[in-house]
Amino acid sequence: MNLAVLFIYVFIIFFNWISIYVPYLNYVDEVICLISFVYLIMHIFNGGKIHVTRSQRDSYFCIILILLIGLFGNVFYSYMSSVSVILRDIVGTFKFFIIYLAGRKFIDKYNVLVKPKKLMFTTKIIITVIFFFCLLNLFVNTGMADEVRYGIRSYRFIYTHYTYLVYSEVILFSMLFMEEKKNLVFKGMSLVSMAATLRTKAFIAIAFILAYYLLSYLKKKNVSFKDFMKPIYIVPVVVIGYCISKSKIQEYLSWGVSQSIRVGVHSVGFKIANKHFPFGTGLGTYGTNISYANDSKLYSIYNSINYSHLLEYGYATMSDVYWPSIYVQFGYIGCILFLLLIICICKDLLVKAICDKKSQFSALLVLFYMVSASVSEATFSNESGAFSAVILLIIIAVSKYKVKYKAKVATAKQKE
Repeated sequence: MNLAVLFIYVFIIFFNWISIYVPYLNYVDEVICLISFVYLIMHIFNGGKIHVTRSQRDSYFCIILILLIGLFGNVFYSYMSSVSVILRDIVGTFKFFIIYLAGRKFIDKYNVLVKPKKLMFTTKIIITVIFFFCLLNLFVNTGMADEVRYGIRSYRFIYTHYTYLVYSEVILFSMLFMEEKKNLVFKGMSLVSMAATLRTKAFIAIAFILAYYLLSYLKKKNVSFKDFMKPIYIVPVVVIGYCISKSKIQEYLSWGVSQSIRVGVHSVGFKIANKHFPFGTGLGTYGTNISYANDSKLYSIYNSINYSHLLEYGYATMSDVYWPSIYVQFGYIGCILFLLLIICICKDLLVKAICDKKSQFSALLVLFYMVSASVSEATFSNESGAFSAVILLIIIAVSKYKVKYKAKVATAKQKE
């Protein structure tokens, strides 16, 4: 089990690079989702009773309601008639939640425990290698960058885009954070590599991490989940995040509706959502790669396909946005339910699944990145949705091992 988890972990870290050389690998997240769905159907019912926690039950309830709202929009408006497109959009919308819930069921049923030793050793090696080339990239053109920002050569390592390095470093940092050692050198290298991408989402993630350390210093102890929810932690992170992203937001707005995908899809999206209040337009109709690739009628009706970036780079640039696909396809009510679904998963993860504070922060960091990055990236519906769920499950399994190991050590000391 430990070797299998290690393989999955490394595979996720380097997935973007591996997918360049392995055809059809980009379907792996859908495959994981479908396997998870089948597992849930087979195991969620036991003797006619549903064995789930309250947060999990609320999660299922939200998923069902959102799904019904989406299907209602398809039946009522008929903007997308392809059953195949609707089914694929269902997978894309709910993959993160389905994989997480299925994994939670599996971990609890079989009491899965993962020893962190090999994971930590591997994490430190990867962080060191990435950091070495990060320093080299500052002085030599390594071919690991194609942009210059603020007079500095940006850095993406072996990934096809800078976002993938930011995401990988968030995972590496969250995994390393669970170890009882301070690991200040490795954590510093990870943050430097993250910052070297010169991406706004990287600086926001770093601000979140530094805010945790500042709060821990002020409290003289590790911060608990309840501390995260207090204004003393949330307000500074929000303010700093706004200050970091303000210039980028102004830049996008200055481009106008026709020149910026992120501005254009939101601008048109609000018009569509208002007109189709309160339940939305239905699955596979707007704001997703699949809806654009399969010619959803909404794009021609609202003349929203002629953005220069779409014409230049193709429909995949739709993944530069996420929330329009929620509040347009499921309406404002569906969007509220979606936010409640994320909260339910957060509660189950940080209150029920994980006991130790360090692992709680690791999980919260991954969730924070998913939500914050979703402003400019389809984090929940692309492969990162599936992989983040898997990483959270690994964190849970490691946390369970840590708790059991500490209890074992404490019992041994009592016997002495």
